[in-house]
Amino acid sequence: MTKQTFKQYLTEARIAVPPTALEHAMHVTCSAYFSYISYLAKQNGVRLGQPFLKKIKEARNKYGNFKIHNMAKGDQTVAYNIQYPVKELPDNYTRKLTLDDSYPVTIVAGDLRKHTQSAAEFYPADNGEPCQVFVNIGSINGIEDRLGHPEAIDEDLHELEANIKHELQHVTQEIVLGKLHPKQQQLPDKDAHDDLEGYYTSDLEFQPQITTAAADFKQKLGVVQSRQKVDGVTATALMKAYVDPNGNMPEGLLKYKPHFQSMFFNSLYKKDRAKWKKAVKDFHRLVLG
Repeated sequence: MTKQTFKQYLTEARIAVPPTALEHAMHVTCSAYFSYISYLAKQNGVRLGQPFLKKIKEARNKYGNFKIHNMAKGDQTVAYNIQYPVKELPDNYTRKLTLDDSYPVTIVAGDLRKHTQSAAEFYPADNGEPCQVFVNIGSINGIEDRLGHPEAIDEDLHELEANIKHELQHVTQEIVLGKLHPKQQQLPDKDAHDDLEGYYTSDLEFQPQITTAAADFKQKLGVVQSRQKVDGVTATALMKAYVDPNGNMPEGLLKYKPHFQSMFFNSLYKKDRAKWKKAVKDFHRLVLG
């Protein structure tokens, strides 16, 4: 069997995330999300009816019976430790390592706009504290415009799950893959604004960014489809415009161009054309699969 390098783990196969960890992270996030909507409705005098309650029930059926919290002004977050079960990872991730059965990961979800504008962030374990994943529900565009609307809830949960998958891929890198090649395990600094291209083109961000880009494109395509008819040819052209800096927007959709420009794909295209081609191929699999 050919030895798999650290770079191959990071760039040639989608980084695995334990399904149970994703489910439990979404359990915490749904608790914060639906609690936050209830808080906003109360603050704005909006009555949330049966369609909202139905969406809570659907989410509970999928992610477990999460709690609805009575949030107070200035405290719109929910935080719990979940378990990251190593046994759910593929054998090639773990067979050369001695690992515990599971590791704690702290999930903090809620309106975090006072602290960050990012949709989600990952922090490695430090000084005996577990890895942390922050999910910023406050970053969701238009959450107050369609408060409690069933279609908006579906879109929001899809976006939140994609963000969590991205950050849990970093947990896999930290807890497992980094132990295979510890000298190469260093997350790029996304706050280094003078080198955003370096951040987007780093090996550690490669697969997580594709995961996020696919979800982002689907969400933006859905917005366009809600406003006008989009056939297969047009959807393909929008996909090309999203991943290719030289791609042209379809006729009649030029007004959406600012929303179909990906800094991730633009950076890859500029700095590493071979890596860009690989990312586009995997992006297509995620969007069309």
